[in-house]
Amino acid sequence: FAATQFALFTAFAALPRSIANASTGFIVESTGWVPFFLLCTVLAIPGMVALIWVAPWRAEDQADQSVDSARQIAVDQDQDQDQGQDQDQSRGLATGKGGTK
Repeated sequence: FAATQFALFTAFAALPRSIANASTGFIVESTGWVPFFLLCTVLAIPGMVALIWVAPWRAEDQADQSVDSARQIAVDQDQDQDQGQDQDQSRGLATGKGGTK
């Protein structure tokens, strides 16, 4: 299901590009190259502004936070294992003493 969905959304994302490519020749013929490039620049500005909200501009900060989170998880897991061993030793399971025969 996920692969089909990915394929469909990828195809839909490429559709406007294909339609725009077909019409750019007519726009260049009627306006010229300089106005065409100015038009393309103006049309690209909203997408560039949207990158402020979408793109990870602070990727280094996020990477540092991810590393810190991973370290904390590892420390927590080590503490849990240590507590489990302490409980086993207090019951005599780790040393072979006690338990059922």
